[in-house]
Amino acid sequence: MTTKKKNTKKFILDIAAEAVYKNGFERTSFSDLIAETNLSKGAFYHYFRSKKDLCLELIDIYYEKEVKQEWLSRFQTPLNTINVLLKSIENKILKALDQLK
Repeated sequence: MTTKKKNTKKFILDIAAEAVYKNGFERTSFSDLIAETNLSKGAFYHYFRSKKDLCLELIDIYYEKEVKQEWLSRFQTPLNTINVLLKSIENKILKALDQLK
């Protein structure tokens, strides 16, 4: 992926994260995000084909770091830390996917 494409994708994700924070996932629409980014519909869909794809990317980028920091500070053994992290990420993904239904 070129630097320009990476920057565009990050730009979309930053705007989406702010919109989800302000409005909630359900009330954040692709139409609103497209308007906010000033991208064409085709350009936007080039990066994210569905709201589910966008949501999963947001979880990966914005929440994984928080979860890692929180759980790493609580557990001493590497195996326990990994197990707790994986379970926490799985729960966040399942919760986000349930919201899509």
